[in-house]
Amino acid sequence: IAEINTRACFMEKEKEKYIPLVACAHEIAQVAASLAEEAREIEKYADSLVRRPHSRGGRLKVKEKLMLPPVFDEEIYQKWLKGHKRE
Repeated sequence: IAEINTRACFMEKEKEKYIPLVACAHEIAQVAASLAEEAREIEKYADSLVRRPHSRGGRLKVKEKLMLPPVFDEEIYQKWLKGHKRE
């Protein structure tokens, strides 16, 4: 979108060229927003999502369930490791 807008606003001089470019960028932004909203609805319905926020100290966290708080990556890794150890 930024590339299209840059071309439309700063490179094209003829309105027959820059107006369709700006309209195109606007349409792309609208479709992207619609798809993002649809993805959020799917996540809510399935109670599954993936977010990777960080703590105040900068450590990465993982959030995989809508109603549960995020946990540190190390915790997820340790759970995975326990489940995959060979005995």
